[in-house]
Amino acid sequence: MAEKQKEHQMFDLLCNPLAILYDIRLSERGIEFVFFRTLVIATVPYENIVEIQVGESFFKNWAAYRFVNRWVTQRYVIRKQKAWFAKEVVVSPQNGGGFIEELKRHSVKINSSNCVTAQ
Repeated sequence: MAEKQKEHQMFDLLCNPLAILYDIRLSERGIEFVFFRTLVIATVPYENIVEIQVGESFFKNWAAYRFVNRWVTQRYVIRKQKAWFAKEVVVSPQNGGGFIEELKRHSVKINSSNCVTAQ
């Protein structure tokens, strides 16, 4: 199983080279925004997340900050209670299903109504 996951990660990096430069990952504290896969530049604590919107519409979320590094994948809008930079951030995680499951485990509200796939 670990071998298959590693193989999937290598394929993801080949198809999405920007994922080496910047990406998101989930930790016990919240959603971490990282550079070079190790340097954490910001964290959104789970308790600061109002909801996660599945899919994004450019016209609806035109003011959102786009932290997108995968172009052909499902996108998610993180809506925050408090923010110093942007209250909405659009992300494109490597594993969308795993992303949603982990957020549910931390009791984050998931909104999949009006789902628009942005590719």
